[in-house]
Amino acid sequence: PRGDQCVTRNSLYTKTEQPGRFSYTSPRWGSKHNIHVVETNYEEYALVATQISKNTGSSTMVLLYSRTKELSPERLEMFTQFSREQGLTDDEILILPQTGEAGSTGR
Repeated sequence: PRGDQCVTRNSLYTKTEQPGRFSYTSPRWGSKHNIHVVETNYEEYALVATQISKNTGSSTMVLLYSRTKELSPERLEMFTQFSREQGLTDDEILILPQTGEAGSTGR
């Protein structure tokens, strides 16, 4: 979301030789992204970790994708725990509230 609008972004990830790992270079910012699908059951969720490197430093991003509007408390705890293991603090771990219907402009 950006203000009161949702913005859609598309990025083309390139497969690496390691299963579940991809790379991406931002044409806009020049940052290099190393993406790792940490865990998934394909029916419910995917836990993805990204290491981002740019000339000003590096950062870590952890995302939990879901095929449903709600995930179990166990899945959310798994996300939180994994994020902490990657060096993120509780202030840096965000679980966004549900808004609107999936696929609508309000989500």
